[in-house]
Amino acid sequence: MYYYENISYDIFNYLTDKFNEYSVKNALNITLNSEVFTISNSTSLAENYGWSLEHLMSKRSDKYDIYMFDHAYLDRYGKYLLDLKGRIPQTIIDDYNQNMINDLCMFNGKLLCLPLFINFGVLYSNKELLDKYGRSPPSTWDELMEIASYIISKEKEENNNIIGYIGHMPEHETSVCSSLEIIYSFRDNVNDTLPSFKSSNAKNAFDTIKKLKDEFSNDNAFKASDYSIVQNVLRNEVLFARFWENSISTMNYYATHIPGNKKGISASCINGMNIGINKYIKEEQQIAAGNVLEFFFSEMIQRDLVINYKKTVALKKMYNDDELCKYLENDQISMNCEVYENLQYFLKPLNLIDTYVKYSVKYRDILNSFLYKGTRNSEEALEDIYNISHVYDIKITSWLGIFVVLIIIFSFLVIIVSYIMIIQKKNKIYFKFLRNRYWLLFMCGLMIVNIYPLVGLNKLSRFKCYIRPILISEGFTISFTPILLKIIVNFPLKNKISSFINQNFFVFILIFVLIDIISFIFYSMSPLVVQTYYVEDGLNFQYCVSYSEFGKTVIMLLIGYKSIILLILALFLFMEWNLEETREDIRSFISILYINILSITLYIIIYYIDIKNYYIYYILRVAPIYCYTITNYVMVIGLRILSSRLKEDNDQDILEKVLFKQASYNVGATRTNPKLILKGNNNDLQKKGTVKNLMMNFHFSTGRSSAIKDEEFLSTMSSSSSGSEGYPSQTDSTKSGEFNKNCINFRTFRKPSNLK
Repeated sequence: MYYYENISYDIFNYLTDKFNEYSVKNALNITLNSEVFTISNSTSLAENYGWSLEHLMSKRSDKYDIYMFDHAYLDRYGKYLLDLKGRIPQTIIDDYNQNMINDLCMFNGKLLCLPLFINFGVLYSNKELLDKYGRSPPSTWDELMEIASYIISKEKEENNNIIGYIGHMPEHETSVCSSLEIIYSFRDNVNDTLPSFKSSNAKNAFDTIKKLKDEFSNDNAFKASDYSIVQNVLRNEVLFARFWENSISTMNYYATHIPGNKKGISASCINGMNIGINKYIKEEQQIAAGNVLEFFFSEMIQRDLVINYKKTVALKKMYNDDELCKYLENDQISMNCEVYENLQYFLKPLNLIDTYVKYSVKYRDILNSFLYKGTRNSEEALEDIYNISHVYDIKITSWLGIFVVLIIIFSFLVIIVSYIMIIQKKNKIYFKFLRNRYWLLFMCGLMIVNIYPLVGLNKLSRFKCYIRPILISEGFTISFTPILLKIIVNFPLKNKISSFINQNFFVFILIFVLIDIISFIFYSMSPLVVQTYYVEDGLNFQYCVSYSEFGKTVIMLLIGYKSIILLILALFLFMEWNLEETREDIRSFISILYINILSITLYIIIYYIDIKNYYIYYILRVAPIYCYTITNYVMVIGLRILSSRLKEDNDQDILEKVLFKQASYNVGATRTNPKLILKGNNNDLQKKGTVKNLMMNFHFSTGRSSAIKDEEFLSTMSSSSSGSEGYPSQTDSTKSGEFNKNCINFRTFRKPSNLK
């Protein structure tokens, strides 16, 4: 058994010896050894008991079978402990205060420990002084301050300086309990939970703490250590003091519940010293450890802890025993049964952030600055305490949330109006590249991507984490698949692939969409976690993270797949750069291709920037999304609609000037001199030249060949590659006319608008 030195040696020596006697008597063949953690016997593996214990557990060590720990560490140790249900008799579990057991020992639906004993805060009131002035222990804070003010003034008349109230708020962990007790005492009803730190109740509580310290105490008394408090009490220098139960003689002090803001309300912060079983030990050891716990939590041992060691236990039948209660009432140290039975307790906020230790350190620093340094007022201190654990998000009702919703509504209206204009016959000339249904599909894809910012509003969830990449991927696919397929269909060389795609155009779109759906089905199988980013001196917020290598692989494959689509699109746009019938369309698609690559690059850069402001985090995440959707709509749809509204005679020229940048070379001259300079005469260089020649021929072509099929063209290009530079010279081609025989004879024509 492993425990730490703050717990009395006597208790564990007693427990160890008693169990070993019990084991021998009942022939259990179990020997219990206990080891205490001290700084002297600890190693460099840990600076304190908590870290030492966690290190042992995380290494799945079987060195110890049973661990003793403060309940504040249950969230850290829970995954290493054995579920006690089935290991110790259910009758023992049922005998305990079930509310306390659930609060102190339940973790993820499992009973991982039991409290060997508990402690809680009470108010000690000086009997001599109260009796002297005919007063009783206070039940409200107003009563306490009124009594303290009266008695202090009366004692000053007799030249006696007394401390009116000791708050028990040192600079270590105890101050968390002591200050939270006062906040809890300001709740409106008995059954209410701890008031919010942003409530008026909490502010009144903190103002009361400040008043108690400034008017009825001082910094030194308020932050005194346990030892100093006991010394002050023994010297009879204290009127009221908050301290742990069973710690000060009830001969000289009344021990009552901590006062409340009104009668019937009190507060006590409860701590539990828990015992759990190591889940990594062998089955035989687990059974033996269960026998040890069964003995520890028996009525006999729990009774001994109450009577002989002045401990408070959670075994409810103890305080229903009239004989025991009579004994406690007459005992000089122990609490009476009434105090325990009417206890209005709460636990420290253990699960507000990833580890309670971090929370406690920040909380105490803020409390110290408010109570002793005076650098924060009550509102500022409570706001900062609230921000330690509160997770902020962009509310849909905030100005930014309303803005995002309005953009969604506006985008929907724009799609409707745009489609109405696209289907008008007079505008057909501007939208002849695709059929009307595919223009609508393009805009719907942009609309889907535009929903991404909306999903980021309000509280983040795992569903939102999964849906956000789906929106971007599917939106991209729905928008750009029709464009890619159409460009392949328009390829200036007759080929079976283009013909097959043309005949099954919509089927290919569905295939691309299906690939995305299948990818995200696999992606959904990998766990996503909503992680909280705790910002030092800032506002916390949440983000999505995947720790699954499988999930990351799926996303990387999907990104690679989209990159290949963009690469193929870029390749075909290059080869069809000068096609007369789609010249303006090709240039607009090149523009958005550049913009999309820039948006993706910007998003990736922002993703790896450490941003500590949740508003800026959100805005920078959605900025590339809006850049993508707005620029794609404007370049592909918007400017076409704008041009269609210009009624001058030179509409087509205006469209070309506004929408596209003219080529930097003379297309007519290129057709008469499509000469590509290649250096080198070896075979490898000639083969490379052939591919380049092929692409350059397509790049400079202005129409589709109606006479030569792809096989003939490839053979023609193969023969032409044997020339000195991969192309026939201009002189040869003009003299003998061989240019038109060796190279494809392109002709310019306008495709009927009803073709795909």
